[in-house]
Amino acid sequence: MNSYTLHFIKKTFSSQWEYGSKILYLSILISFSLIAYYNLDFGFLMSSDSYGYAGWADDLIKLDFNLFNYYSQSTSDNPNYIYTIPVLLISLSKFFFGTEWQYAFMIINLILVFFSLVIFSKSLLILKVRPLIISLAMPLFVLSVDLMVWPKYILTDTIFSFMVMILIYVIIKGIIKE
Repeated sequence: MNSYTLHFIKKTFSSQWEYGSKILYLSILISFSLIAYYNLDFGFLMSSDSYGYAGWADDLIKLDFNLFNYYSQSTSDNPNYIYTIPVLLISLSKFFFGTEWQYAFMIINLILVFFSLVIFSKSLLILKVRPLIISLAMPLFVLSVDLMVWPKYILTDTIFSFMVMILIYVIIKGIIKE
C-alpha cells in the first residue's frame, strides 16, 4: 500500500474524521428504513398473548383508564401491573385508532426500534467507539432476526428491549463521566 492509502485509512478511522457522525446517522436511517419496510410490508401478527393484552386493554378502556380500578378487578393469574406499559399502549392505540389499532401499535414498536438504534449508538459514542465503526455495525442489525420478527407482533418484546437499552444507556452514562 502506498502512503496516501495508509493516510486515508488512518484519517477515515480516526475519531476526529469530520464525516463520521454524518455516516453514522445515515447508517441508522438506512438500517431503520430497511427494518421498517420489512415489518410494514409483512403486516402485524397476533399471538395468543396478543389477544390477552387486547382483552386487558378493553378492560382498561371500559374503566376510563383508571389504573387503580383496573388493578383491583384483575381476574388473571398473572399480576396485571407487570404489563402496565404494553396494556396502556394497546389501550391508547384502540382508543385513538379504533379498528386499525394493531397497525398503530406496530408503528409504536417501530418507533421504539428506531430509538433503540439511536440509544445504542449514543451508548457506544460515550464509550469512545468511533462513529465509523458503529456505522459498520448497523447493517448487522438489519440482519438481526429479532428486529425483523418482533416489531410486527402485538407483544411486549420490543417494548421491554427498548427499556433494557435505556437502562444500559443510563448505566453507561452514570459510569462514564465526560
